[in-house]
Formats: sequence, C-alpha cells, structure tokens
Amino acid sequence: MSKKRFQFKLVPVAAFDARRGYRRWPLPGVKTRTPEIGSVATADLWVDKQGGLLTRFTSLGYSSQYKIKAASCDAITPAMKDAVENFLLEMLIEWQAQGVDDDLEGDMIEYGAD
Repeated sequence: MSKKRFQFKLVPVAAFDARRGYRRWPLPGVKTRTPEIGSVATADLWVDKQGGLLTRFTSLGYSSQYKIKAASCDAITPAMKDAVENFLLEMLIEWQAQGVDDDLEGDMIEYGAD
C-alpha cells in the first residue's frame, strides 16, 4: 500500500488567542457537515506575525490548533487558497472520522517541526 502524499502538512501548535496579533487569511475558514457522524466541524484560518498560516479545528466543543506548512515551498500564498481549502476539508472529515476528542493522526501531521 502506498502512502498518500499531501501538498500541505499540519504541525500541532499550542492554543493561541487570535485576537492578539493575528489577522484573517483571505479564506477565513471552511466548514463541513458529516451527517453520518452528526456533527459540524470548522477550520478557521489566521496569519501570525511571522506570516505563518495557522488553523483551529473546532467541533462538538473540542479544538485542535495547527500551523499549515507547504510541502514544496516556504510560504503559502493567497494564490494557493483553493488547494488549502480542499486540504482542510479533507482533514476536517478525517478528524471527525477519527474522533474530535483525539488528536489528528496520519501522514499529514508533522511533529516537532517548530
């Protein structure tokens, strides 16, 4: 079985207060509804002071925070908005399937990168 290659990676980060020095990215967030699981999950997007792209997944009162890194370049630009949206929708569905009370696991997660 071959491993799926992702265009982006999620790097877990500590919880952050988006009101303190962050700004919204051109795509402010995405949302998915999974009727089989009976929940809605959202991924909101912000840019930090260094220009890094951060997301917060939320669903059913749980949240997980990540920095989004591009696998093939240094910076994620607004021109990559559609690719980021598709990636986040896929990750939200995976997070819901794994259980939102657990950390997301898989090849799309990069631990200890920051």
